[in-house]
Amino acid sequence: MKLYYPNEAKNENEATPLGNGHIGLWTYRGVLSEKMHLNESTFWAGYPEGDYEDTEDYRKVFKKAQRLAAKGKYRRAMWALQEKPSTFNSRSYQPIGDLLLSFEKDCLTKGAQVDLENGVVSVFTSLYTRSTFVSHEDNVFCIRIEAEKPIDMRFALQSPHPSQIDYDGRYYMTGNAPSFFREKIPVYKDKGMAYCVAVSFDTNALVKSKKDLTFLQFTYLTITGTITTGFKAWNEMPETDTFVVKRKADVLLNKALEKPFDVLFKHHKFDFATRMGQNDFVMGKEESIVEIEKELRAPSVSTALVNAYYAFGKYLTVSSSRADSLATNLQGIWNKDLCPAWRSNYTVNINTQMNYWLPDTVNLPESFTPFVNLVKTLSESGEKTAKELLGCDGFCVFHNTDIWGFSRPVTGNFRHSFFPLAGHWLTTQLFEHYRYTLDKKYLADIYPILKKACDFALSFLVEQKNELVTAPSTSPEHTYKGGRSITRASTVDMFILQELFQDTVEAASVLQIDDEFVQTVREAKDKLHKPAVQKDGRLCEFYDDVQESDKGHRHFSHLIGLFPYQQIGYYNRTEYLDAAAKSLAYRLDNGSGYTGWSCAWALNLLTKIHNGERFNEYLVKLFHDSTYPNLFDKHPPFQIDGNFGAARALAGMVAISEDNVIEFFPVKTKWNKDGRVRNLCLQGGYKISMEWKNYRPYFLSVYSETNYVSYRSPIDGTIETYVVTPRKHVVLI
Repeated sequence: MKLYYPNEAKNENEATPLGNGHIGLWTYRGVLSEKMHLNESTFWAGYPEGDYEDTEDYRKVFKKAQRLAAKGKYRRAMWALQEKPSTFNSRSYQPIGDLLLSFEKDCLTKGAQVDLENGVVSVFTSLYTRSTFVSHEDNVFCIRIEAEKPIDMRFALQSPHPSQIDYDGRYYMTGNAPSFFREKIPVYKDKGMAYCVAVSFDTNALVKSKKDLTFLQFTYLTITGTITTGFKAWNEMPETDTFVVKRKADVLLNKALEKPFDVLFKHHKFDFATRMGQNDFVMGKEESIVEIEKELRAPSVSTALVNAYYAFGKYLTVSSSRADSLATNLQGIWNKDLCPAWRSNYTVNINTQMNYWLPDTVNLPESFTPFVNLVKTLSESGEKTAKELLGCDGFCVFHNTDIWGFSRPVTGNFRHSFFPLAGHWLTTQLFEHYRYTLDKKYLADIYPILKKACDFALSFLVEQKNELVTAPSTSPEHTYKGGRSITRASTVDMFILQELFQDTVEAASVLQIDDEFVQTVREAKDKLHKPAVQKDGRLCEFYDDVQESDKGHRHFSHLIGLFPYQQIGYYNRTEYLDAAAKSLAYRLDNGSGYTGWSCAWALNLLTKIHNGERFNEYLVKLFHDSTYPNLFDKHPPFQIDGNFGAARALAGMVAISEDNVIEFFPVKTKWNKDGRVRNLCLQGGYKISMEWKNYRPYFLSVYSETNYVSYRSPIDGTIETYVVTPRKHVVLI
């Protein structure tokens, strides 16, 4: 599929992203002048954290708050925590700078195309054509300009950081990240991480060099560049010497330039298209070219727009998350600002989790690897936080982290800063990946993290009235009457720990290990506080039946048991189903879903309760209120989580699984009435390929990691089970 744009972008919300998991480009598709924002996923401010200070005082304060909160004395618990407030924040993801092109002759635009399948952006003008891509295989970006008649062009690089420009046949820009920020002012006194942009040119132009390069009278020009940084590891000081990273850039560029441009381009397209082709999703009529801005302005949402959004979600996954890259942050790998919103960090009370709801569903399991590596890092860095700040075993992570494994609370109100089970939510998502793959080798690899998370939980929980509760506790970023945030045993906490304990028991059973430890976990699981239902029939968000401060709050934390977990089912484990449905309706009725990621979460929840009417409503809302012209998710500002979460919901309107039983069309909409999918993945080790009309499949093939397939008939809802050959595609209809 190709996205068509008749005009160049006027701002970053119209600009097009490209990437390879490491290098990120943001192109404005300019004609007379072009600006491309440059990023490299490892380029962050700051350094690894040093030793914690005053940890004994903080532990005393925490233990005092814990005793008070466990007894229901929440205000006094909050006062206790305020005796030792955090003065730390995670570090920020940094831009490298901009690549600038300026053409000397007036020309007219003929539009631009974004080739999602091949990862190429092409600009067409009356004088020249320009194609841009970022190769993962060679870790370079390429810009190819071809003209029928000779043209002139200027080239330059610029950075918001102090930088050095050099040209010796190659063009270099080097510099350093800030060591820290003081009230949003970057401080470079002690050099931060070094970076280098190195660019090579192949052309028939006459080249004049000053600070900018001028290319005269050329008919072809290939710009090949790479970006390197001084990042080594989360717990190692970065390289600050620009000469070292410049040498590393030369090595990369030399290797890439051993290939002719045509070969490099061919290899890139093969690599990108192979990953994009691992899954297909077409609702209604398939369109090869979609004019996005026109579709977004239309009063009704077309299947073409739905298909484009889903394909764009896959495109962003392939562009930003590769097996050898870092996990995607709040903006994926694209950030143009020195002080980005929320530091463009990892916000782990929903946003980072949502970034990785999509890879398994769209048959891109290798793109989940960076998430696994992030959690492994945090399971190490979070040991110090658990032990020194809270006096607990295992590891814990609060709601923000960064490339340096930050895990302690940040400054600010406890409603967001105090969420010590964020790392446990991340850990349960590791096990969810296993439910898709049923890979025992992977399970053995992550089991130590599950166990370490349980160690923290077992030492953190407090027994009161013959049940185990978390104390102090919060529901992410929300408060209740009086603006209070501190409670005990918030519903999100209890669902996370129920999930963690059940995952650990199941993992140990599959691996046939740890019987004694598992018995301890089982006993704790049975004693966990059970969330209550309010007098009006809604699920309690906090321990007590209290009135929430924001009736339309953007988070649905207390509904985590419904989605992404399966603790609340539609056919089984229905104890909380009505309460969850009422809670969701109440929140939506009061305006929730007003950010892109919140709308995406709502769509997934609506799928689980089979509410097609409101799914229709919120899918329209997603496109009309929460999507920028370049298809990026609108928080505002831009955040990438909603793109991944909403694409996951689009897959969910075709099929979901509960207890390893496939269900087709849990919500029926005008968009999924007719269509086809290939290799749509579901928990239970399934990959389905299906074609249907009027919600009735006329072709169904299922791949199963096990020797059976179970699904609910889309006609009468009865469960049909087939014995099949494992790891083979079997045609059932």
